[in-house]
Amino acid sequence: MSNRYPNAWNFSNTDKNLISKDGKYKIEYREMYEIAMGAPLGAECFLIDNENNKKIKVCDWAGGPAVWDEQKNRVVFPIWTKNRDQQIRLVDIDNNEVLTFSEIFRVLEIVGFEGDTIYGVDSPIHKTKELNFDLIKENVDSKYRLIAGYNTQ
Repeated sequence: MSNRYPNAWNFSNTDKNLISKDGKYKIEYREMYEIAMGAPLGAECFLIDNENNKKIKVCDWAGGPAVWDEQKNRVVFPIWTKNRDQQIRLVDIDNNEVLTFSEIFRVLEIVGFEGDTIYGVDSPIHKTKELNFDLIKENVDSKYRLIAGYNTQ
């Protein structure tokens, strides 16, 4: 398990990193479960819009923790696949879209989001690989609107 907090094995809905910089939005997980004994956590994941009092489901089986962009209303978090691998999901509130990127990872520990690059590690406890994920250069697996008619601009 990673020594940092929060990490894929240990995070909570009370963590400050789940709140956007402007305080208008929050990522919230339903009840979290280990995906297997001793494995990282997974749960349904929601975007909470505090200004408009909306709760929008953004993933059926998300990992964590989520990391907000410091400059824009965007948040990234790992999602679990059916094969118990992970992909990166981006919720872009300003552009009203949710993107899932194609690349497959073992267990993500996302620690930063600067510009269009996500930083962290893949598999923090075994054969660790540095993560410098460029959102512009990577392939998108799926894309959909956050919700119809939803735009914060």
